[in-house]
Amino acid sequence: MRHDAADPPFAEGGGFEEGPSRSVVRQRRVGRTNRAGLRVDGRSRGLRGGRDARSGARREGEERGPGQFASRWGTPFWDRRLRSSPPVLMGIDLLVFDLDGTVYRGTEPTPHAAETLARLRRSGRRVRFVTNNSAILAEEVVERLRGVGIEAEEAEVLTSAQVAAEYALTEGLRSAFVVGDPGLCHTLRRGGIGVVNAGEPGDVSDLSEGTPDCVIAGICRTFSYELLDGAMQWIRSGARFLATNRDATYPLEQGRLQPGAGPVVAAIEAASETSPTTMGKPEPRMVERFLRETGIPAERTLVIGDRVDTDIESGLRAGCQVHLVLCGVTSSAPEGVPASPDLRGILAR
Repeated sequence: MRHDAADPPFAEGGGFEEGPSRSVVRQRRVGRTNRAGLRVDGRSRGLRGGRDARSGARREGEERGPGQFASRWGTPFWDRRLRSSPPVLMGIDLLVFDLDGTVYRGTEPTPHAAETLARLRRSGRRVRFVTNNSAILAEEVVERLRGVGIEAEEAEVLTSAQVAAEYALTEGLRSAFVVGDPGLCHTLRRGGIGVVNAGEPGDVSDLSEGTPDCVIAGICRTFSYELLDGAMQWIRSGARFLATNRDATYPLEQGRLQPGAGPVVAAIEAASETSPTTMGKPEPRMVERFLRETGIPAERTLVIGDRVDTDIESGLRAGCQVHLVLCGVTSSAPEGVPASPDLRGILAR
């Protein structure tokens, strides 16, 4: 067998020796096990990554790790497997993601959102999305997710407006005076709730056709004194008061914020002197809906969001594990709350 000068023999301890004859080299190399735990036959070229070819000493600046075993044929198979393997996330079967500020901000994805969600799906774990945004339809959520490179199906999405419709039906409330955007009206009607103060396009007004069983309030970009007065009058007359959510702000692109549903709900609460029943987070209704649907226990579910007082609180109330991302409304994590700058952090759990 030909022995190249550039291929020094293995030493007993796994390093290299200098000076033995070719016959000794062959004798020592056949049947030995190298430091990677691999058998080395007479055709082996030896280990190269990170060691000096003559002395066996680690070269200055070389890093330890799987890459130290790289051969002349490229990255070894175990390094490729480590780089392409799915996240571990031991003990987690279901991940429930908030959307605004967590997965995207307006029309922009948050950092590393698409690649993280793709890896989670490849790992076989179930992924669901929940949002307090009452103005958006479920199919619009799917379209927005796909627009930022994230795969999703409509059945994987749940909005606070959908929860409001389900809750109203279970409480025997069939009609509503709505303070909200057209998306809220459309979702309520799809869920079997009549809207007494909006036409087919869903634009709300202070004029009602019929007596509502409840007032349902969410984010409302056409909020006015007249709408406030109408909501107040119906609540004071005995209508139930439901709030889709009480988020003070709504995150947009480039770190901007706009008023959320919270200020609208607060105004109605103050005028009517009645506290609402909240549908969305921090109530656990949306998370619990997916727990029932999937049959996955709460302790094997991870809830991820950018707000401590809504997303994280909702997960804790549902008995789930939680993770806070700092790419939305919250910029620092309270003590004891698992957190990371973006969604990549959940892969290291």
